[in-house]
Amino acid sequence: MVQLSISMQEKGKEYIKLKLATCFRIILKSKKNLDLENKAKNIEDVRLVASMRQLEAESGLSYTIIQNVSVGKRDLQFTSLIALIENLGISFSEFAGLYDTITEKQMIEEKALIEKNKIKKKVKSKKSVENMK
Repeated sequence: MVQLSISMQEKGKEYIKLKLATCFRIILKSKKNLDLENKAKNIEDVRLVASMRQLEAESGLSYTIIQNVSVGKRDLQFTSLIALIENLGISFSEFAGLYDTITEKQMIEEKALIEKNKIKKKVKSKKSVENMK
């Protein structure tokens, strides 16, 4: 009985991490699109954080932590979550509003993209090793 409740709790955490990842990925995609639109109009917005590397520089969190959050592998402390949100230029209430609207369909789609990217990286890595031979 104890093992069942632990596994249910872990499943709950995995669900939350994936929902959080989906939320961050949606925000970063919208920021990247805005950055592209701005560049097309010759507008430079130095406050716009449109990549994980920029988010790393602004938030003080490592790229690895941010990347792991974006693929649903990392739990965040509340202060780290707030640092990411604020450095993305949105309020906590805006973030919470978006988080609440994330659907399971969106989560499934993002999970598929994460898996697809993981496979691409493995293939790329394998090709690099083969080219070194």
